[in-house]
Amino acid sequence: MEQQDSLSKDIIVFEVVESTEVGTDDQDCTRQITELTEFAERAGYTVTGIYQEKASGARNDRPERAKVIDLAKKRKIDAVLVHELSRWTRSTVDNITTLQALASWNVSLITMNGVDFDLTTPMEKR
Repeated sequence: MEQQDSLSKDIIVFEVVESTEVGTDDQDCTRQITELTEFAERAGYTVTGIYQEKASGARNDRPERAKVIDLAKKRKIDAVLVHELSRWTRSTVDNITTLQALASWNVSLITMNGVDFDLTTPMEKR
């Protein structure tokens, strides 16, 4: 994804470490964060924050995700970048609800591996 204009867009990197992937509290997702940050920079985004949380299954109490959603709601970011969609949402209903909310705030959801949701264009808003 090449940036069309010379203006930088603000993006938040969000990564979830699944509890099944983490053997000890000392492990983190440094490699994934590095990959996401480099991906964002290549695409012309300015990374304004990195949010990371440990999750277990379909857990709904996700405080870091709530912070990112709050930034999107306040229009302090242009996009959220995740490794894959399953890192951002935990169910189809949550996915649809969240995408509708992001679209209403003109904030895109970008996945490094998978589908991008550029919710700022008329084509994606249909």
